[in-house]
Amino acid sequence: QKNFNKIKSINYNSSINLLNECSKYKFAKFINTGSSSEYGNKTKKMKGNDKLEPISYYGLFKAAFTLYAQTKAKIENLPIVSVRPFHVYGPGEEATRMIPTIIQYLGRNVCPPLVSPKITRDMIYIDDVIKFYIMTSVKKNINGQIFNIGSGKKYSIETIFEELKKIMHSKTKAKWSTMKNRDHDNKIWYADMKKTKQKFKFKNSYTLKAGLQKTFDHFNNK
Repeated sequence: QKNFNKIKSINYNSSINLLNECSKYKFAKFINTGSSSEYGNKTKKMKGNDKLEPISYYGLFKAAFTLYAQTKAKIENLPIVSVRPFHVYGPGEEATRMIPTIIQYLGRNVCPPLVSPKITRDMIYIDDVIKFYIMTSVKKNINGQIFNIGSGKKYSIETIFEELKKIMHSKTKAKWSTMKNRDHDNKIWYADMKKTKQKFKFKNSYTLKAGLQKTFDHFNNK
């Protein structure tokens, strides 16, 4: 997430081109996938109307396009909605990301490089995200609005690691802080889900344990 031109091209320029091209035709709903990275580091739950303070070029251009989409929806009265996912995991996740990495290492009885055990993530299983996108696609009167999609809970890296150990029956001992904390590694990083739950009556179907179990089963059956 450090190649400025590439990140801008993919997350901003291409997104604007796509939306502008779609705007030439009638469409039922344009759902912009934003990111929790738009918020930057906060000291409390992240709300859709929080001040955006991104700490990466990725977060910057995600935020820029979300604002563009929101403005275009209001000016042109278009059915454009933005969704800000938190930590989505499950089948199809890139192999270098946290959950697949831990599973691969524990499968070899080796501890992966780990940041501080106190760093947290708001984890949401992919099936819950898909369910919310389907709900969003048919929901009326939400033009220009922004919705978080997460669990609304903060799970420490220690909790996630230990849960995967139980699922995999691993006795591998954690070696904490063997990996340097990144800029986005924070003790507080989770979604305020109040607006999403009120507007959609949305409920997460998967607990962390159930989601991690399904994720492991997927990797185990590959």
